[in-house]
Amino acid sequence: MALAWAAATPVAAQTRVHSVQAIFVDGRRVESAAGITVTRGGSIQHTLRRGETILDGTRVDVPAHVEVIIVSTGGKSSATLQPGASITFVSTGLGELVRINAGHAIFNVVPGTLAFFHVRYGEKLTMSAAMTTSISEAAASCNAHAAIPSTHRLRDCTRAAILAGLGLAQYTAGRYHRAFSSYERAFALYQLVGDTRDEGRSLESIGAVQEREAEYDAAIASYRRALAFYQQIGDAASVTALEQDIARLSALMQQTPSASPSPTISPTSSV
Repeated sequence: MALAWAAATPVAAQTRVHSVQAIFVDGRRVESAAGITVTRGGSIQHTLRRGETILDGTRVDVPAHVEVIIVSTGGKSSATLQPGASITFVSTGLGELVRINAGHAIFNVVPGTLAFFHVRYGEKLTMSAAMTTSISEAAASCNAHAAIPSTHRLRDCTRAAILAGLGLAQYTAGRYHRAFSSYERAFALYQLVGDTRDEGRSLESIGAVQEREAEYDAAIASYRRALAFYQQIGDAASVTALEQDIARLSALMQQTPSASPSPTISPTSSV
């Protein structure tokens, strides 16, 4: 999600999704399997087929005797759902965000192909980053996810995406103050281009830094601001995840009120 760059010519955007690469029932490869629950918004189906597209917001629940391998466009990442696993594919673009609802999964990411790869597991947010070196990919992602009518706005969006990736790398390395700065700069640029989804993601990342620094009041405030953006675009999966995070932190503060010091890292931008 972050770095500086030079202006580039807009490129054609490619919509990135996930698809089912393989299904195994009791260790035997099959073309389709019943008993797998696939939830897309209000739609629920109980059969999954090889090659089936998995759109953002889709939840897949695998029964005890089934294993499923799901890959993203271009084979940049894969998720192997172990028997009994439940996963929601939250968002796919320059980077990816998935949520493990239950069970276990194995993730593989091709180095250098994604700006970020977030895995949310229960109450914890595990982050790992592989910085992209392709400006054209960043431009394509911006072109796909924001209304950008000019080269300047495309440039700002791509700079924001690179900054967000830098923030993630800094977070993973334990450089939390630098990560906060990168995320806040990314948020400011996303505001300029009007990319509502990534405004929310940037604020959620800011909240993750504040939570890691035990600044729970500030983290809750950032999560609530991010929640407003997700509600605005109808991202139900992210809304649910953040509501759970807010409830968890609120309960933690009630249990250990002394664990929440006065905030030392707080965003300067306003929604």
